[in-house]
Amino acid sequence: MIADPSKNYLIDGFPRALDCALDFEADCVEVQQILCYNVSEEECLQRMLGRAEGRSDDNVETLKNRINVFKDQTMPVLDMYRKFGKVTEISGEAEIDVVYA
Repeated sequence: MIADPSKNYLIDGFPRALDCALDFEADCVEVQQILCYNVSEEECLQRMLGRAEGRSDDNVETLKNRINVFKDQTMPVLDMYRKFGKVTEISGEAEIDVVYA
């Protein structure tokens, strides 16, 4: 990325915290756009509990903790980039195939 910043890169799930976002911009490249799939907590829990790979840590308590970590750590990242008009909001409430399309 540093060697060729003119290309577009998609980084899934990053940055997850404000310090990571600031370090990334200082050390690598400026973030151009963030895609934010908005899904209710209830829908998110249902999808994670029903996912095919059935991870061993997919239980309600652990998943609710992950959601709280997202709210505490990642929402400030989104709020910062929203101020710069760099967040594209996508409704993720529809069926997965519809959201993908």
